[in-house]
Amino acid sequence: MVWSDSYEDSEWCRKEFNYLEGRENQAQGFRYVIAKLDGTKLPGFAQGKIFVDFSERHEGPGGSDILRMLHGLAGKPLAEKAVRLAADVDEEVKRARAAIQAARLDRRCR
Repeated sequence: MVWSDSYEDSEWCRKEFNYLEGRENQAQGFRYVIAKLDGTKLPGFAQGKIFVDFSERHEGPGGSDILRMLHGLAGKPLAEKAVRLAADVDEEVKRARAAIQAARLDRRCR
């Protein structure tokens, strides 16, 4: 389920939530994950649900967040080695983006 500031005001989204909850309660092995897209606070029903916060990822979902989301859907714990590797990759991506941004700014200043 995708969560944003528009969610609570949407009738379609309420129906989606009700469907997902019903399906999760009836179908063994069915899970859903909440993908938070902006700074909107999650409501009480989300307590205890797996959610991934993409609000700070302006380039879109990726990295360790996607890995956590996929493992949440599969209902499997994330191995410690995978967590460390994903965190390392996320950090490297941040450094690369910063270097690209710096190069863009430097080019504009010339």
